[in-house]
Amino acid sequence: GKVEAFLPSGTVRVGQRSAFSGGVEQSVVTNDLVLVEGFHHGASYLEHLDFLHAVKHGSPPHVTALDGYWSVLMGASAQLSIEQHRVVEISELHSLSR
Repeated sequence: GKVEAFLPSGTVRVGQRSAFSGGVEQSVVTNDLVLVEGFHHGASYLEHLDFLHAVKHGSPPHVTALDGYWSVLMGASAQLSIEQHRVVEISELHSLSR
């Protein structure tokens, strides 16, 4: 599969790579909480609000360090897949980090 996100339009396209020339779902994603888009199309602002809330109230953040770890592994696996023109299992990189 393939997911593409375009900024600043907020357009998101989802489909199968083999059929990406057709049969692709496309939508525009907006968030009314973001008054000034800034970095990451406003996501940085929302992440900072969540972090501030967690600090002020002693609650756990919505995104953990472990979430960040898996996010980096997913991105690194995707990049390796592009470079090597093959399917890359996240476990290939995960086993290197143990």
